Amino acid sequence: MVLRCCAAAGLALFATAVAAQAPAPAPAPSPAPAAGGKGLLLGKVKPGLYENQVTSELSGLPGVPAEQQKSTETQHKCVTSADIDKGIDLPAGCTIKTLDETASGMHATAECRDGSTSEFRIAATDSGFSSEFKSTGMGRDGKPFFARLRTEGKYLGPCK
Repeated sequence: MVLRCCAAAGLALFATAVAAQAPAPAPAPSPAPAAGGKGLLLGKVKPGLYENQVTSELSGLPGVPAEQQKSTETQHKCVTSADIDKGIDLPAGCTIKTLDETASGMHATAECRDGSTSEFRIAATDSGFSSEFKSTGMGRDGKPFFARLRTEGKYLGPCK
């Protein structure tokens, strides 16, 4: 599962691990706009440079060494208007099932054809945002997996 905006590095690590777990999905028709994640961050996250503290907790993902199953890292990311417009990229075979939006945040759940489920929350303020992404499912090895990524983003100003 990949979030293009705010916790990209942590979610990219998770997406790689999940992709290794899930069976190859059959081609899916393009989701209707409401089913995809495009535009879900518009008006909630502002463009600019962010300092993100990303905490990850992964279990049951083969190939992820024990020392990487729990980690915290700090990264700087320039979030562009295009990143915000793109919103959340859902992998093939996954669909947003519930969506609750407010002026400053959102909560969404998604289900995938492989049986995995995900939940994403974001709350934004003028000084930054906090987000949490959780996913559970069964891996190719038949064992359950769990992932949680928490991000605290501090707005530093315009991108340099």
